[in-house]
Amino acid sequence: MVKVVCLDCGMEYMLNEDDKASDFVCECGGKLEERKTIADARKVQKNKPTTKTSPRISTKTKHSDITGLSFEGQKNNLFGRGYKVIDETDDEIVFSKDKPVLPIWAVIILALLFFPLVLLVFWKKPKLQTIKKPPEETKTTEVTTETAQPTGNLMVCPECQTKNPNNAEYCQECGSKL
Repeated sequence: MVKVVCLDCGMEYMLNEDDKASDFVCECGGKLEERKTIADARKVQKNKPTTKTSPRISTKTKHSDITGLSFEGQKNNLFGRGYKVIDETDDEIVFSKDKPVLPIWAVIILALLFFPLVLLVFWKKPKLQTIKKPPEETKTTEVTTETAQPTGNLMVCPECQTKNPNNAEYCQECGSKL
């Protein structure tokens, strides 16, 4: 195994003996170089120029709608929860809570006005009608699988005694000739 190190970020990789470092690229896009020892690999990290970042990132410029959201607008509204920045220094940020849209007394009055209407709607539910049984003397008809045909136009099969239409040549039940 061969140890290779990225010249840009210092990331270490292990390659097989037959692989070349020039055939591969680091995740950051930097060039890989073979190192024999760990001390050689540490030199790459020491030689890399570093810049200090500010612990507090802020900007005074507003970005247009085309390039992105305004940092000032996001700073003035904390996570969209109604908090606004009153005073901002390097050490602290002082927030104030926005006033609600409706005062509490208005919400209570609206609730008292609409509560009786809601009760009326649920109180006047339509009642289900009861289903009445038919009188017992009512006659019902039976359901049969046979088709109703006048008896004068039927022919009776001599073998199975099934009634067939008058114009049929063969019995519909057994298939014998009529």
